[in-house]
Amino acid sequence: MTPLISENNNYNRNYVKYIAIFLLILVSLIIVPSSPLSKGNIWVDTNAMLEIGRGWLSGNIPYLHMFEQRGPILFIYNLIANVISSHGYFGLFCIEIANFLAIFFITDRILMKCFNNSINPFIATVLPFFMMIDKSFETGGSPEEFAITWSLLGILTAISVSTEPMKNEFYRAVIFGITIGMVFWIKFTLLGPLIGASIFIFLFLLTHQRYKYLIKFVVDSLLSFSVMSSVICFYFFYHHALKNLYNVYFKVNIMAYGGNTTINEKIISFINTSFQTITTNSWLFSLALAGIFILWRLQKKLAKLLLVVSLISFIVTYLVGQARLYSFLQIYTILILIIIISTVALVNNINKSYLWILLLLALFPIIQNPFFSKAPYIWSKNPVAPKLFGEIINRECSDAKLESLVYYNIVDAGVERYTPIKVSEKFKYFERTNVPDKAYPEQKIYLDRIINNSEATYVVIGLNWGRQKSINLENNHEVESKIPEQVQKKYKVISASYSYYPVETDMNQFQLALLKKR
Repeated sequence: MTPLISENNNYNRNYVKYIAIFLLILVSLIIVPSSPLSKGNIWVDTNAMLEIGRGWLSGNIPYLHMFEQRGPILFIYNLIANVISSHGYFGLFCIEIANFLAIFFITDRILMKCFNNSINPFIATVLPFFMMIDKSFETGGSPEEFAITWSLLGILTAISVSTEPMKNEFYRAVIFGITIGMVFWIKFTLLGPLIGASIFIFLFLLTHQRYKYLIKFVVDSLLSFSVMSSVICFYFFYHHALKNLYNVYFKVNIMAYGGNTTINEKIISFINTSFQTITTNSWLFSLALAGIFILWRLQKKLAKLLLVVSLISFIVTYLVGQARLYSFLQIYTILILIIIISTVALVNNINKSYLWILLLLALFPIIQNPFFSKAPYIWSKNPVAPKLFGEIINRECSDAKLESLVYYNIVDAGVERYTPIKVSEKFKYFERTNVPDKAYPEQKIYLDRIINNSEATYVVIGLNWGRQKSINLENNHEVESKIPEQVQKKYKVISASYSYYPVETDMNQFQLALLKKR
């Protein structure tokens, strides 16, 4: 059996890495919904980000010509995905694979730092594997998925500072500033782990009286963050979209999207959500807590870092951000990291050959929170509504590029991944985001105008959007009852179908109707 730790390091690390990379890609092909083997990714958030990337590639500027409230770095990920392939999800799959591999290499580096460069690299695969199978992964492509990579790099930097504080000072500070910049411009509510890492670095250098190092680290980190942010701001300034960037990414997110609750309501919600999250994932939190106690005995400095990072991540996620299923992904990943590190430390302290102990402990989060329904999604016979609608449009139109489509009451469902129809290329508000109408009425007014003037060739309606019960799609009366009267005056239903959604929706059905201009 391959040891967790090899003191002689008499095996070929590169050989083990090649095997690990191969397995990561193989498992991703089977599990990840953006895989070429999959029927598609129906998560509306993912499709919205991909559509922004597609529109940007066509010449439209985010925030100015296309409304979406996520960060510009996330849009760059999706721009690259569309450069690879603007049809289907292969481009996104390539981006996700690259991200999983980055997580693998960073995790391997963290383990090497913790265990004196002698760790078996195969252990680092546990982290991306478990990310893929957790419910909070949803169907992939979330800002959380990409932000965790940079958060882990920030944690690695914090470990390096505490273990080798006098080496590569400027380089580490620059890297740390970049990690903050990347997460800040992906989704700023995901900064929890890096805030925790920052607090640890500050307190570590302060308590060890390394004041000069501390000042230099802060200045150099801020400098690299500022340079990176300046480049982004200059791009939008050059394209006369800097005000739009501010209004959408900051003002809408802070004031409209999440600013309607009082501090007391936030605190009560935080307490309730925290209790629900911990109880639902009790095994995971229990193992992570046990891991902290183990590390406190064996590697106290590391235990302090991981404790601060996990606590701050939890607080920022659920007190500042939105408590959604996918919000848990960053916390989940950090908890799994704690379990991995503490298990290796314990096994190393007892018997270096018991790899099965790590694997056994790693199974507990799965037992507590099983989510293997993604795998059947790949070979399931259930339909994918956006794909069906795309095929209908392609049959009806001699050139779909000349036609247009809008999502009236839902976030982007991804029909355009199966047909080259115009969506964000033509309409700034091409979807109904989750921003409340009362706080931000512009998008509803815009979408109503499109409908009233019949500006779009096709309209997609969510029939059970907003956690409504599924309906009988064979019953035309039921289908039409879910479509607003003003839409029916201008558009007629040509198809209604559903997609199998492997997370937590009513009857696992995401029901849609495709309408065409009368």
